[in-house]
Amino acid sequence: MTPVVKSLFTDLAMEITSDAMQIHGGYGYTKDQGIEQLYRDNRITPIYEGTNSVQAADLVFRKLSNKNGDVINKFLAMIKSECESKNEKVKIFSKELNYYLDILSKFSDWINDKNKIEKDDVSAAANDYLKSLGYVSIAYAWIKILEVSFNDFDKNKEFYSDKINTAKFYFDKVLPRAEYHFKSAISGSSNIMNFKFN
Repeated sequence: MTPVVKSLFTDLAMEITSDAMQIHGGYGYTKDQGIEQLYRDNRITPIYEGTNSVQAADLVFRKLSNKNGDVINKFLAMIKSECESKNEKVKIFSKELNYYLDILSKFSDWINDKNKIEKDDVSAAANDYLKSLGYVSIAYAWIKILEVSFNDFDKNKEFYSDKINTAKFYFDKVLPRAEYHFKSAISGSSNIMNFKFN
């Protein structure tokens, strides 16, 4: 998960600070609000410690198939088993997560198949795969948080209401990106490799 944690969160940091700058309008670009400093500080994070594209290549070419066997399917099976909730309110989220787990499983199979016959396709899909894996992994963490939030809701309603609402936002607005990245990736590499740059 090292490439995923490093890359996904640094890309999201750039997206979030860019949004924060725009929320402030023109003032976001000035030093008054401090947002431009956060943006400049975050800009380096996708680059150092191995650029995010290098991390993505490491994930698909070295981490997915190694001497430990099929690591990703073991990980996905673990998520599926740990997200089988008895709480009806959590089951709604778990059902949605299962949909994306199936997509990620198909994506992993596609990567493994293409790795044997067309490495350019795998290279072109590496960033998309890393992001899909990251979004699904975060959804898994949200299932764990929701389990606690619904079970302990009466102990701190305001706090857990915020957690539940944030999880709903994530599942509705962010997690669907995992499917987009899958669809983008399986278009292959010919659309990139056929460009003429001379």
